[in-house]
Amino acid sequence: MGQNIIGTDFDGVICENIHIDKSKKWGYMNGYERQKYRYDYMLAIKSIKPLHSNFFGNKDFVIITARNSNTKDITEKWCIEHNIFPKSIYFMELTKTREHMIQHKSKIITDLQITTYYEDDVKI
Repeated sequence: MGQNIIGTDFDGVICENIHIDKSKKWGYMNGYERQKYRYDYMLAIKSIKPLHSNFFGNKDFVIITARNSNTKDITEKWCIEHNIFPKSIYFMELTKTREHMIQHKSKIITDLQITTYYEDDVKI
C-alpha cells in the first residue's frame, strides 16, 4: 500500500459508537431476541453520526473494523454519504471477542506496516 498509511478503527473513532441493548449475551438469546438484535444493529449502523468531518484530510488511510462483512454495503454507503474515502476497509470474520478483535487488527496493522493507528478501545 505504500508508506505512511494511517490505520483507524471505525466505531468510536470515525463515527459514534453503536448503542443498542447488549444486556443479554448472544448465547442466551432466543430466536426472536437474536432477530431483534440483528435488526436493531443494522438500523443503528445506518443512522450513526460521524465524529469528524475531515479527520484525515488527503492522507491515505485504511479502516480496520471488528464489524462483520455482512455490514460491508451499509458501511461503505455510510462512508460515501459522509465524504469518508478510505483506501480499504478491513472487516472481521471471526467471532466478535476481544481476543479476536486484537488478532484481526494486529495482523492487518503488521501486514500493511501501519505506523499510526487510532483506536477508541484502550484494551486493544
